[in-house]
Amino acid sequence: MKRYKSLLFSAALVLFGLTACQTNPGPATTGDTGFLGYEGQQSGWPIEPSALVERDWALPVYRGLPPKPYHIVGRIISRQDNIIGRGLAEGLWSDRDRMANVVAQAQAHGADAVMLTVNSKIMETLHVPAGDEGRNDRPLYNFPGAVVAIKWAEPVQ
Repeated sequence: MKRYKSLLFSAALVLFGLTACQTNPGPATTGDTGFLGYEGQQSGWPIEPSALVERDWALPVYRGLPPKPYHIVGRIISRQDNIIGRGLAEGLWSDRDRMANVVAQAQAHGADAVMLTVNSKIMETLHVPAGDEGRNDRPLYNFPGAVVAIKWAEPVQ
């Protein structure tokens, strides 16, 4: 009898853990990501002459600074509300799975692209905690920088 109680308890714990960290990497869900809108100065954001861009998503994902002017719509964060759920999610879903949620969140807020950056100006302006301090805030487990929703700046006439 004791063995069955232990097995039942273990099964219930696993079921609770899976539902606590539930995320669906489908294209229409934001999973456990959240959004912090940015209001403030929008000129002079850093750019680079070239960039790596993932085009496998509903929006392009820039790994680094893009080569053209943009406005910051906001920052995408994790809304994983408990450490057990986060630990299970980290083991069950990769950053590639979670990127679908990040892109959906950016798209839901009118962004033209997602930018992954460790640029100090952007990190400081958006108050992105560095290192382990910001670990629970990150929507991507293996990226230590800012995950930013951007909109392209209108060309100057």
